[in-house]
Amino acid sequence: MNTLDSLYPANPPASGLEKAVVSPEFRKEVKKVLGTIMLFFAVYLVLVVLAVLLAIACSWLGVIIIVTIPRIFTVMIGIGLIGLGVMVLFFLLKFIFSKKKYNTSENIEIRESEHPLLFAFVNQIAKDTSAPKPKKIYLAADANAAVFYDSSFWSMFFPVKKNLLIGLGLVNAVNISEFKAVIAHEFGHFSQRSMKLGSFVYNVNRVVYNMLFDNEGYGSALSSWAGASGYFAFFAKITVRIIEGIQWVLQKMYGLVNKNYMSLSREMEFHADAVAASVTGSEACMGALRRIDVGHSNFEAVIEKCNVWYEQKIVIHNAYECQRKVAAHFAYKNELVLDHELPVVTPEFLENQVLRRVNFHNQWASHPDNKDRMARIAELNIDAEIREDSPWLLFENPKAVQEQLTTWLYRNAKGEGEMVSYSAEEFDNKYTYEQTVFSYPPAYNGFYDGRDFSTLDVEELLGSGLNGQNGNFEEIYSVEHGRLKEQLTAKEQDVAVLAAIAKGDIDTKTFDFAGEKYDKASAEDIAEKIRAEIKTDNEKLEQLDKESVKFFYGEALSKDPAMADLYRKKLAAYFDAKRDDEKTLEQMNEIFEKVNSFRNADRLTVRDLTEWSDEYKSKYESEFKSLLTKHIEEGYFEGKKKEKETAEKFLGTQYQFHDGQTLFNNELDDLHNNILELWRRIVDKRQFQFKDVLQLQLQIAG
Repeated sequence: MNTLDSLYPANPPASGLEKAVVSPEFRKEVKKVLGTIMLFFAVYLVLVVLAVLLAIACSWLGVIIIVTIPRIFTVMIGIGLIGLGVMVLFFLLKFIFSKKKYNTSENIEIRESEHPLLFAFVNQIAKDTSAPKPKKIYLAADANAAVFYDSSFWSMFFPVKKNLLIGLGLVNAVNISEFKAVIAHEFGHFSQRSMKLGSFVYNVNRVVYNMLFDNEGYGSALSSWAGASGYFAFFAKITVRIIEGIQWVLQKMYGLVNKNYMSLSREMEFHADAVAASVTGSEACMGALRRIDVGHSNFEAVIEKCNVWYEQKIVIHNAYECQRKVAAHFAYKNELVLDHELPVVTPEFLENQVLRRVNFHNQWASHPDNKDRMARIAELNIDAEIREDSPWLLFENPKAVQEQLTTWLYRNAKGEGEMVSYSAEEFDNKYTYEQTVFSYPPAYNGFYDGRDFSTLDVEELLGSGLNGQNGNFEEIYSVEHGRLKEQLTAKEQDVAVLAAIAKGDIDTKTFDFAGEKYDKASAEDIAEKIRAEIKTDNEKLEQLDKESVKFFYGEALSKDPAMADLYRKKLAAYFDAKRDDEKTLEQMNEIFEKVNSFRNADRLTVRDLTEWSDEYKSKYESEFKSLLTKHIEEGYFEGKKKEKETAEKFLGTQYQFHDGQTLFNNELDDLHNNILELWRRIVDKRQFQFKDVLQLQLQIAG
């Protein structure tokens, strides 16, 4: 039987606690934020005083008007004046009485009687980090963990009990030492006396934000007052103008507070990491950071399949068993070792994933990046026991919990008809099949991942002869060439970042490129340099595509002229279909954008309905139905019985889209879904055709 003593990883020696001290950088950031907060409240108090004077003046003048000239219209004017002063003052004071409740509707609360070992584990972490025990523990479906609480003006001055949120996708992605590190990090934000100042700043930040931007209730009250009388509407408009002026002043101040708060927030993350390392060791903290992103990615892959397969009347029985299956695929694809069913995510693997060369200090980012966090944690160099046990051992009947949260994932689904429930093994079989069908042979080293052939004229390329040696398989499909497309994507992202820096959309004075620091004025020059690299890389890919075609054609000619002829014909057919498909997708994109702009419109008049319907029927309907018919006849829906029946039903139906007053959303959804389905069929057909060419190439190469 598992007990807390048998599962709880031992803490480091007491000397580890000495390293979890508040850094000078943290103290410096706290002072900066406190300075801006004091300035904010000084401005705010001036505005309150002015609002009080305005309320007194408006009330005095309103009463004078009502008493001096007792008429209906003067009474309304007097009340309107009083209301103006009161509403302005109320706007500035309302946040004192407001409370921001955390939305727990997406989570499931658990109790100590249900999972006593988990609660004992969490409470021991709270004790070790000198943090208060959580008031409640909630479970979420995703790969995350957080401490949350309801905030109000008064929570800046009085302690508020915190709640702990545990994502089961996270539990499924780490070992028990790493799980301890994650929870300890969350408690680390509230573990030391010196951190109370950071918590105070956090609350001030939220209060200010709510006052400036969360005004739905106040707006409703103002609208109700304005709607009571035309007289009041006049004064309500004046009130709105005054409040807009107040908001403009406070928003400028808030921007200054928030900018400094983000810097403080990053230091708070570093400190929480230090607290976590002091009770779990450096390696557990770094291991958790390495595994969490991978676990999140694997869980998102499961969710993506849930969404797609639900349309096929398939649900999964246990998302977390399926997450482990995806993790195994991930480890195999990336040549990572599996340890206790978890990928061993090495620093070398993570380093190999970083292809971006442009970095900048984001003063608006609330979290430092993981690389910086791990560097700080490594500097602490705190040794501690690492236990590879699963955190699921802390749960009573973990499978029941997993299945409960899996059912929770489908709570908003509105499917019709009988569903088929897949076990983890059935999920794995279908997932493996789809991975195999929609992926390219590994012999190509990823050369075609995310791309297909450059557009080539096969007859022109092969008609001029082979001109001797045309490379070899190993050279064309080297590991280096296999990463070209991935590197191109990273370079394009770097250019986009540099363009944003040059335009001022990213607020930074300096940036790093390939490890060297540059000022903002150099952004466009570096971007131009990368654009030249992108052009060179695209030309290289095109040249490699030409070399590959010549290589395989030459190999086929030397082995079997009939195979060479087949290869030539398949290539020509592929490029002909590719040109037709690209033209079709361009036509469909125009239709899709037109449908979506109407489908997502907030308000539609009768004239809008009529004009859109007439334009669709006269300009697009015949064109789209012809495209759909053509692709059904050409076999694009082969093996897709349900989708084909839906498309044929659509072709046989005359949609009206509205009755002159009301939009028929179901008809518009049918049109939208059939456009998407044809798009998918075209993309899938091209991929299968492309893969067929690649398989033939491997057959030629022997």
